[in-house]
Amino acid sequence: MNKEKLMLVSLAVVVLGLAGFGYGLWACQKEAEVLNWPSVQGTIVTSRVEHSGPVGSKHRRTFALIEYEYKVGGKDFSSNIVNASDIGSQQGSSGVRTSDSLGAVETVRSYPRGNRVTVHYNPANPSEAVLEVQKPLWVELALWGGLPLALIGVLAFFWLRKNMSFDPAGKPGA
Repeated sequence: MNKEKLMLVSLAVVVLGLAGFGYGLWACQKEAEVLNWPSVQGTIVTSRVEHSGPVGSKHRRTFALIEYEYKVGGKDFSSNIVNASDIGSQQGSSGVRTSDSLGAVETVRSYPRGNRVTVHYNPANPSEAVLEVQKPLWVELALWGGLPLALIGVLAFFWLRKNMSFDPAGKPGA
């Protein structure tokens, strides 16, 4: 691989690391907001594992579909967002929470149909609600793994720039 390609890879690592860190910051900010939301009791109305995509395909996804109903100020609401980090994502808006097969089964077991649950809702928009207010482990990994990944990319970029020579044809030099 020539120097230019290696430098592009190092820049891609920087972007990936910064994107992970940015997402982690956003999710932490969302969690902080949700922690201050009021809560009411609700009921799980749908709890099942679903699949999309062809069987055996690498594009096949497994989902835990969790839907719940609750009342705020005498008005009925329903939601399908389980975790605060899913607010505004396709998972929440499509009614599913993506997960691996074991995670989907575990989520369904945690929220059986008919169960009473605590629902945290946005007082400015009661149709926006979640069941879990604490961020999942993968958000922590994105947050705290993103910065070191970006730093490694930056260091690699400048090391390559300083220590690898190349000729105009793009062949690595001595």
